[in-house]
Amino acid sequence: MNVEIEELRSARPLDLIDAGDAWDEASGNFTWYARKCADKVFRRVQESGWTGTAALWATAELDRLEGALRASSHELDAVGRVLRAAGEMFSFHQTRLRNLLAEAKEQNLTVYSDGSVRHSELAEDDRNDPDRRAWQQAQAQRARDLAERIREVMADATHADEEAARVIRRFTEQARRGAEGRFGIGTELASANALTSTVLAELGMPGRNAPPTEVASWWAALSPTLRTELLTDHPAALGNRDGIPSAARDQANRVNLTRLITEYEARGRLSEAEQRILRGFQSIQKRLTDDADKVPSPFLLGIGDKGQGRAVLAYGNPDAADNISAYVPGLNTGLDDIGNGDGGRAWNIAYAARGLDDTHRTSSIVWLGYDTPQFEWTLDTGNLAVMSDDRAVRGGAELGQFLSGLHATHEGDSPHVTAVGHSYGSLTVGQAAQHGGGIPVDDIVLVGSPGTGAQRADQLGVGADHVWVGSAQYDLVTRAPSLFEELGGPLGPVPHVLDPNESWFGQDPASEEFGARRFGVADGDVANSHSNYFDRENGGRSLQNIAKIVTGQHGSVTGEFHR
Repeated sequence: MNVEIEELRSARPLDLIDAGDAWDEASGNFTWYARKCADKVFRRVQESGWTGTAALWATAELDRLEGALRASSHELDAVGRVLRAAGEMFSFHQTRLRNLLAEAKEQNLTVYSDGSVRHSELAEDDRNDPDRRAWQQAQAQRARDLAERIREVMADATHADEEAARVIRRFTEQARRGAEGRFGIGTELASANALTSTVLAELGMPGRNAPPTEVASWWAALSPTLRTELLTDHPAALGNRDGIPSAARDQANRVNLTRLITEYEARGRLSEAEQRILRGFQSIQKRLTDDADKVPSPFLLGIGDKGQGRAVLAYGNPDAADNISAYVPGLNTGLDDIGNGDGGRAWNIAYAARGLDDTHRTSSIVWLGYDTPQFEWTLDTGNLAVMSDDRAVRGGAELGQFLSGLHATHEGDSPHVTAVGHSYGSLTVGQAAQHGGGIPVDDIVLVGSPGTGAQRADQLGVGADHVWVGSAQYDLVTRAPSLFEELGGPLGPVPHVLDPNESWFGQDPASEEFGARRFGVADGDVANSHSNYFDRENGGRSLQNIAKIVTGQHGSVTGEFHR
């Protein structure tokens, strides 16, 4: 049955969402009952030493009861999700309809209950006036266009109603069948999951390959109430989507982080990789808690368990910042580093930038949106990723999308954006800058770099004067020879003999031939110089110079001679 215009206009879709929340609460109660049944009754019966026929019967009945309680919990949860999904879709379509009705009123058009749209007829005295006839023709076209858009909205609302009703009917039929039908619950749960997973698409969310500007426009058109509900129900999809405002992403990702930790802890026995991911989630949650009162405050702009794990942490809201630093870490970085050392590096940049300029707001981000190479002293091929640019190429594409998203959601004038790449992360920044039209940044900082894949700084898209390099004297990563030199000839490897400035991934960024601006850092020693660039005490002038670049104080950056 088709949804009528007045039905949709005057509907109360938020009541469906509230009903879904109530079903969720009931589901939680049944989960609690099942847990208590298992812990307080079933386990105690097993441990009591009770034996015999009655004991076996009682144990079987308790096991059946616990299973029924858990199954009921799943059913209630699924119904709640369906109701919330339906409420979200109806709320969206209702907003669309109300906007069209308001547009009709502004244009003096009349919308009838069947969806047709009429314009007012010309008075008899105006029928011979060419200008008035042209106006009437334009009104007629506007009426036809508006009627078509209303038909689209009502068709979408009818489809949403039919889909929700179809899933609810399955649950109703399941309930009528009682315990005998419990074996078919998987089909109904799958239907509920399918409906829930398509909600964002039904609401018109742009596809994965859409530019962040389209996502930002879609989000802005939603009602504030609907946005709040979607962030709660779809935190993973929205929290990790470029083009969603940073404050909303932070809200969604904190919800998703808690869910991910709960999910991993409930899995029981975890693989080593899963244990690393869980530890990473826990360390990030701890950092968010510990740094809650810091100025600038932390924002969680991305979180997930794809690959080795994904996380994006910012100090300061980038949407409201005058300056943005996006730091990309490299070799051996994992989720736990975002909660620890690399998160600390992002904070150090924010702290140093605020010390240099407290009249402008700076947001300092650490971006782990790709799988970094993990190097260990073994010979299996999985540890040789650091020798290839494959991960940097893939990560560079994701980095470019993320940076475009920052511009799409920024409030006010365009910010000054600096991409900071460390170690293999400098290659990722370099690859992003050389492909797909480059990256929307004003400055690029490369520290501890084994090369960017480029031979000259002017290939990175921001002009050679805006490419900055920090390279410690005893940082061996910055002196890695090219692959050809490393393989060598009959006499073995000949590092830097054929070309003293050729690195593993192209020209040495610190060389004069590369053409970037080299800034001062501490020479350090072989053991720690590669890690000191963001250190307040052991990095020498490095951190201050990075902060000066990030805040646009280029003239005060202390220079260093090229190699």
